[in-house]
Amino acid sequence: RDLERIIEMFNKINELGIPEEVEPLYTTFFGEVNLRDDLESESMGIRELDPVGERLEDRYLKSPRTL
Repeated sequence: RDLERIIEMFNKINELGIPEEVEPLYTTFFGEVNLRDDLESESMGIRELDPVGERLEDRYLKSPRTL
């Protein structure tokens, strides 16, 4: 059932017709910033990743591009 819900989510995103450069799964809820670019540049000096809980406090969670 979880897999079905994930597939439904991806189908709904595809139905929205959002341009590819927006990348909704990497976009913050507030400010519409591409998280992938930001996190890659920040990670160059980081040895340990933040726990998921801290990322949620920042109001975003990085999601996978594909299943």
